[in-house]
Amino acid sequence: MYDDGDIDEGLELRCLRPYRPYQIGEGVQVRKSEEEWFPGTIIAIYRSEDSADEGYREGVLLFDVQLDEDNMVLAGMRTDVIRRYFDNARFNKGDHVDVEHEND
Repeated sequence: MYDDGDIDEGLELRCLRPYRPYQIGEGVQVRKSEEEWFPGTIIAIYRSEDSADEGYREGVLLFDVQLDEDNMVLAGMRTDVIRRYFDNARFNKGDHVDVEHEND
């Protein structure tokens, strides 16, 4: 079950992991466009108030994220535009990463 209540019955067990709520201070990436994700840190977590102007229904979980690159704060980010770093790992261009992949 997703955080919005949707259920996906087609997922394989190997694709699932336990739910772990986002935390203040956690490193994440924020989607600024369809193809661009920028690293940042969650600095606030809160629930929306009913706001037709911003298109949020009451109680939606929102995040304020401070970007690493320029310290700019993006306020009111929904869960569909942020994602975790795996184990909060931060990588730089040119870093060597080993990955094990199991073919289907």
